[in-house]
Amino acid sequence: MLKNKKLELRRKFLKIRSEIDRKEKILFDEKINNNLKEFFKEKEFNAVNAFISDGTEPNIIDTLNWLLNAGKRIYLPRFNKQEESCQYELVEVFNLNSDLQLGKYGILEPKLHLKSANIRDFKYNIWLIPGVVFDNKRNRLGRGKGIYDRLLKNTEGLTVGVFYKCQETDCVPVEEHDYKLNKIITEDISSSTTFI
Repeated sequence: MLKNKKLELRRKFLKIRSEIDRKEKILFDEKINNNLKEFFKEKEFNAVNAFISDGTEPNIIDTLNWLLNAGKRIYLPRFNKQEESCQYELVEVFNLNSDLQLGKYGILEPKLHLKSANIRDFKYNIWLIPGVVFDNKRNRLGRGKGIYDRLLKNTEGLTVGVFYKCQETDCVPVEEHDYKLNKIITEDISSSTTFI
């Protein structure tokens, strides 16, 4: 029952997100990047665990370059097919123009020669996390692969969901292993209320 509800929500909101007008998406991304920068200006931190958009998710490259230029460390997910479990790992990147290549699912990820990070390198970092749908209780639903559930395990950093406002729903069904976000940032500043 819960599994079916999650599947229905994923289908519905993946469709909604994919149908955002291209020009509107550019405008929304600009507003999201501005909201992210405002958020970071109020925080004391050294590093961020982030993501690269799959093309339908918010494009936060502008924020990531801004952080790198400010001397902050950036970690991005990379699929590790060498591991038996074929899971994602985090990798520190230094230059978004030269350190990325097309990876699994056609999403840019850190090049193979870059060393994977140890959990002690990113345990307390701020997380920027994408998703398919969210609610006002800061629950998030991803694609169902459990990538962030595994990456967040044994970490203690602040978690920030990055979404478009149209991805909000009344209630996201959650299970015991699902992580609640500390904050949601969208293009709509009113959605950027801090819950920390």
